Amino acid sequence: MMLDGYPPIVSLQDFLATCENVFLIIFCVEMCIMRH
Repeated sequence: MMLDGYPPIVSLQDFLATCENVFLIIFCVEMCIMRH
């Protein structure tokens, strides 16, 4: 393995956290658009 110093689990958790934040932002924006 050439990625010994870079565990994929940490990057995967960061990726999932980023996706969750983006999903929440899009959800809030759609809720604001639907209210008007």
